[in-house]
Amino acid sequence: MHRALVKCALDGVPFTFKDDIKSLQVFLFYSDHRFGYITASAVFVLHAIAIWEDDKPSTTHSYIINSFELICLSIILIRLFFLFLCSHFKSFCCDAKNVSQLLLISLTVADIVCHQSITGVFPARYSYCLRPFFIFLLPEQRQLRRIIRCVISTLPDQMNVLILYFLSLGMFSLIGLKLFSQRRLFDKESMAFDKYHESLYHLYVLVTTANNPSIMLPAYNHNRFFALFYVIFLLINWLLFMNIALAVIYNSYKLHLKDDVSALYSLKLSNLNKAFDVITSNGQHGMTREQFNHIIVDVIRYNPTFATVCSRHYLSVVWFLLQTNGLINRREFLKIAELPGIQVNIIYPVRSDELSIWISRVLAKYYDSSFSMMIRIIVQSVYYQYTSECILILNLIALAIDSSPDHVDIEYFVLLVHVIDNFAKLYTQGVIVYCKQFWNLYSLTATTVGIFMLALIVFGLVGEKQLTPYFDVILVLLALPIVKMIGRIERFHLIASTVRWLIPFIVNFGIILFAAIYFFAIIGMFLFSGLIEAIPEGCPLGSIDCCPANLEAKGVRYCSINFNTIQSSFLLLFDLLVVNDWHQFVRNYEIVTGTKWVRLYFVFFHLLCVIVALNCFTAFIIESFILEYTRNESNSPSGRLMNRIRNLAKNNCPNVRLACNPIVRLLGKHNDNEWVIFNIPENVTFHVEVTEASTVESSLIRVFQKELEDDDQFKKANELFNTKPDNDKKDTNKTGKQA
Repeated sequence: MHRALVKCALDGVPFTFKDDIKSLQVFLFYSDHRFGYITASAVFVLHAIAIWEDDKPSTTHSYIINSFELICLSIILIRLFFLFLCSHFKSFCCDAKNVSQLLLISLTVADIVCHQSITGVFPARYSYCLRPFFIFLLPEQRQLRRIIRCVISTLPDQMNVLILYFLSLGMFSLIGLKLFSQRRLFDKESMAFDKYHESLYHLYVLVTTANNPSIMLPAYNHNRFFALFYVIFLLINWLLFMNIALAVIYNSYKLHLKDDVSALYSLKLSNLNKAFDVITSNGQHGMTREQFNHIIVDVIRYNPTFATVCSRHYLSVVWFLLQTNGLINRREFLKIAELPGIQVNIIYPVRSDELSIWISRVLAKYYDSSFSMMIRIIVQSVYYQYTSECILILNLIALAIDSSPDHVDIEYFVLLVHVIDNFAKLYTQGVIVYCKQFWNLYSLTATTVGIFMLALIVFGLVGEKQLTPYFDVILVLLALPIVKMIGRIERFHLIASTVRWLIPFIVNFGIILFAAIYFFAIIGMFLFSGLIEAIPEGCPLGSIDCCPANLEAKGVRYCSINFNTIQSSFLLLFDLLVVNDWHQFVRNYEIVTGTKWVRLYFVFFHLLCVIVALNCFTAFIIESFILEYTRNESNSPSGRLMNRIRNLAKNNCPNVRLACNPIVRLLGKHNDNEWVIFNIPENVTFHVEVTEASTVESSLIRVFQKELEDDDQFKKANELFNTKPDNDKKDTNKTGKQA
């Protein structure tokens, strides 16, 4: 029971499951991260098969694709069945996620059966556009659902601004119609101000600046004073209303996200509080070491995020951090919710036998020789690091200056330097420690690819002119580790640290945009597939439009970007997201369909993905940078715990060395505020690196920590959990005597 409660606390989900042993075992199996990876892979395949799909029923190709689709749906259904086994029937049926998944699976299966069996009646698969909803319904995608809830909650406030914006747009459209309709200043193809709906549409495009200044020039060339109309319009609608919309979204999104994070943190504390009551139900004053290890080790087994932040070797440090007189009380136990937001590395120069290098065991005499020791000291020194970074910079300068194709000598030298660097680090650190560092793996992979491409050129398997540009790109990418040097510069450190912990949010927003684009891409393929084709013989060299003669004569452009395939549809919608020249894509489909109703599809995509979604992302970026400039680390929840870890290190606790997994990093690294140097017996210098981990939930709590502390409801809940007595004094005395 307590294991499931702690698991739910770390995941941030309410505990609404059956409490018998069999059901709890099913729940732990259901929440196993490996089962989650399998389900996520099934959802990924479900979206990826769109690349090979077509709408021809009753063919071998369609049967194979449908088989993969049914397998993916079966995996999702099986996991849903395990959730049903460990949940109460009422709570399972009242959960909208479960009902939605069952409904989506039923509709998809029915669509497959109808499409394959009733030929001609269902010419297209309409369930394709339902697939993105499976992404948001995955149990692990709680952050995506949190973002969607907050975005939906901002819609009422956004509607107030959008109503005023469209009223202003309608007023200026009417003025433009009266000013320009009788003068016939615009060409017959655009007919910008001939009718009211044309005036409304073209001014909407002007707010996105996509048709500026082309929409203004005919009127401006006729009368210079007509430019005032466009200037005033842009000042009010583009400069004023668009920024007001961003400000409203920022304020509303932040408010709703804060409420959601407050509920999340209170839920974590509630589950941990219940778990503590279950563990200490026999009258204990606190939690013993054995009970603590049993809980945390089991949680690490089922929670990969917590396992990454707090490894098994780190458990002893956590125990010494939380315990008082050999027991962990309720107040300290609740701080487990903060541990996934803290990352600690204990770094020290280990012996050769600790590295577990094959050569150190087989050739120990040579590996521990004075010459070998000198090489290892050099590789671990800060001067070696600076030298490597200087070579990377010189590599970039040489590639930028020498643009001739005959620079093989430079390529040989650069690649040789990277081979020597990788071999030296591998020799010094060992395979296990070497592979634990991202930049080592990145450099090794890029170097291997570079050697392979160079071998293809040298042996004449591929033409040098064909492969040399790609090989130069690999050489440029090999210099990417210089971003570590940029991050050490004080003026760039703040930006680099903010970008680092924003990566999970960027990934989440990227998934949401992917789902939205996928949804609109499928609908666009239903509506416009096959209407625009590129030149069948292939596009001429340097061609932009690549249109057949019949489409080019009608004014169609960019024919290679269309809705004929899922890949091209994604590219077209991404171009709409950028909004540069997006009205030309709209005009293309106006021409080939002969109706202007196609504008509704593109305008709705722009409203949803650009004005709403991207503005929400911008709002969170603004809040994140404000936090980094103004936050006080010591007052954050994880910051207080981080200070305790640093104090533990300063006290020269001998248990730290025995508990922590050694990670070899470059010695002599610059010591900033996040490093603590201390000595333990044996006169070995340690470096304690204490940083805040880039997990989504911990970052959200960081962002709203000050607001949460001022929230009355959160204060009451926190005080209730922290001040609740562990047990009565009699039980405490008995426990103390027994101990």
